[in-house]
Amino acid sequence: MKISGLIAAMFLIVGTCQADAVLANLPGTAPYNGDVATLGASVWVAVGVETGSTEVQFTSLEGEFASGSPATLTGGIYSDSLGAPGSIVGTFGSESIGGTSESTEGFTETDNIIAFSTSETFTTAGTVDLQANTNYWFVIEDAPQGVAWLSDSSNSGAGTAPLAKNGSGFTFLSYQSTSNSGGNWTPLGAGNPTIEIDATSVSAPEPASIFLLSCGCACLIVSCRLRRVR
Repeated sequence: MKISGLIAAMFLIVGTCQADAVLANLPGTAPYNGDVATLGASVWVAVGVETGSTEVQFTSLEGEFASGSPATLTGGIYSDSLGAPGSIVGTFGSESIGGTSESTEGFTETDNIIAFSTSETFTTAGTVDLQANTNYWFVIEDAPQGVAWLSDSSNSGAGTAPLAKNGSGFTFLSYQSTSNSGGNWTPLGAGNPTIEIDATSVSAPEPASIFLLSCGCACLIVSCRLRRVR
């Protein structure tokens, strides 16, 4: 391998970031059977969060859902407007909930033991950077068929509120719902639908990483010159 290739590989290794949960109440306590939010025609549910002190890049959102008949879920990430979803900044892919495992670009679905009960993982088609110390709303929408957004079995089936994970500094704000496709939003009330938001860091490399990379590059250059001398 040429020295330029080795250096490029080292930059790739240093720059690679793993997606981590930043806010979640999953995995929670099975079974996921608390119907705490019902999605339907024009009925959407939103999860409000405040980001931490560093900018991150959204990776995925996961939740537990159930439906007695085939249905379609979609949604997106919205800015905050006076404590409720405002303008959309990223759109989720969509997929039908059915009796078999399915997958499409930007969305995966894995069926659980209970028929039509699925763990849904939403992603966006493009990159969405979540700015530091900023409020966002993650909205799940549904086609006319009703879909239950489930909680776990803790707290008498109401589940537990999402918490910051992996030192993200994220803060859970509230759940909101609308019955007119986002025209008006009101607090959801009792219950905590299941959610896990994953993200990757977009901050500059730490000084230690830069130092190690510089040392590695220097060693490669010296090694290359010694080989030429021989």
